[in-house]
Amino acid sequence: MSTNLWRTPGYPSWFTSDTASAIGAAMQGFGVSLVAYKISGSLIAAGWVPTLTGIVRQLANVLGGTVVDRHDRKHLVIANCITGVLLWGTTGILLLSGSLTFSVFLAIMLTSSLFTGCLGGATDAMLRSIIDIREYPKARSVNEGRDATITMIGNPVGGMLYSFGAWMPFIVSAILYMIAGISASQIRISKKLTMRSKLSSEDEHIGKGAIASFCTDFVDGWRFVLTSRLMLIFIITTALVNFGMNSAQYSIELSLVGKGINPVLLGLVGPATCVGLLAGSFFSGHYGDRMPAGLCICATGIISAVAYIPLCFTDSYYAIVLCSIIIGLPFPLYNAMIMGFVFSKTPDELQGRVKSVMSVGVQLLSMSSGSAAGYAVTHLGFIATIRLFVMVLFVAAVIVLASKRVRRIPVSSSWAEIDLHA
Repeated sequence: MSTNLWRTPGYPSWFTSDTASAIGAAMQGFGVSLVAYKISGSLIAAGWVPTLTGIVRQLANVLGGTVVDRHDRKHLVIANCITGVLLWGTTGILLLSGSLTFSVFLAIMLTSSLFTGCLGGATDAMLRSIIDIREYPKARSVNEGRDATITMIGNPVGGMLYSFGAWMPFIVSAILYMIAGISASQIRISKKLTMRSKLSSEDEHIGKGAIASFCTDFVDGWRFVLTSRLMLIFIITTALVNFGMNSAQYSIELSLVGKGINPVLLGLVGPATCVGLLAGSFFSGHYGDRMPAGLCICATGIISAVAYIPLCFTDSYYAIVLCSIIIGLPFPLYNAMIMGFVFSKTPDELQGRVKSVMSVGVQLLSMSSGSAAGYAVTHLGFIATIRLFVMVLFVAAVIVLASKRVRRIPVSSSWAEIDLHA
């Protein structure tokens, strides 16, 4: 990481807080389905917990961006951490005492999803006011590498904690959220945040209720995104890439499970992708700010499109592992360039709303990845299914390559010269 990034006032505290909360989420996330099955005795009930929490989180996320932009983001981050301490600490204590019921556990999970959806975007939105926009690609690359590491070690560590007791992952998660909250309280913002958008200023909303003000801000955020052709291209292509990649990975898992492959070998597919993500993060962090963003976006789109081509002709396990590594390589650079460019061009007071709109847009298709993969593998077979999803990835690559607006995005030091709505 750049030395300047570490020396930026507020960034070390921000990174510590974000990392602690990410690890905390991974720890409790591992035990959710296991605990749900343990206390309900039903696989169906256990399966509905992540489904319902995912729906609540996405619904809350739609409005969460407006909430983030209308309040002090530092206070929202701390509030979210306090919620994590209370909810997961309570879960751990109830499990330890043997008094946790399924209805109470479901209520805790839904409450957590509600708060995460509403307040979770405050952390990323605050970063725009801590670091220089030229440092954003590096900061994003560091986050990508960190998240890949957490994903890779999260399940083994969570499993080890769970082996000591079902309550242990939740207590550890509560402690980590406490650390995150303490670190967040030490963040020093280097730029003055404007917490309300121009449309929601008190002068323009005298006589209007809070609901009218909130709705105006909500619409303002969507208008900012939907009137930018560049952002629409980013949303469409990223949604296609996410759908194609996630569906292909689900297809790989379902195919291997159907073959009755050794669980140990099955468990190596996910870490293989994380290895690619780590390598991609290293490259992005060291070279991303030196290369034209448009060129990087186009190149990573091509790599994503060709990554699964070997699986269009073979279902060899070794080919699967190799392709899983390759598909992870481009994403850190792709995310750093797109997210870095978009958020560097987004006013401080719109950061939360823009992140919310883009998150909803890029995740819409991938929400059906599991069902699409299951249907396709069952009716078409593995190789035909992979060919189908490779076509989706190629469509995304063609859209990016065909756009002059994307191809002409310069290096991060020149982003200030580009108009996002041109």
